[in-house]
Amino acid sequence: MKIQQYEVVYANSEQAFVERINDMIKQGWQPLGGMAANFQSNGQFQQAVYHQAMVTYDSSSYIAPIRK
Repeated sequence: MKIQQYEVVYANSEQAFVERINDMIKQGWQPLGGMAANFQSNGQFQQAVYHQAMVTYDSSSYIAPIRK
């Protein structure tokens, strides 16, 4: 199947990140690969940023596997 749409989702909290991913899955998007988390610090505060690539596929290009 061909990828139709590609988007990178990011959020600064785990809860917001999970909610966004679950909302997109309900809309037909699928995660592509694993998620990533970066932790940034300015000396006083540490902040996490979560990332996930999400895609939709062109269902018209799907070819069913041949079963024997």
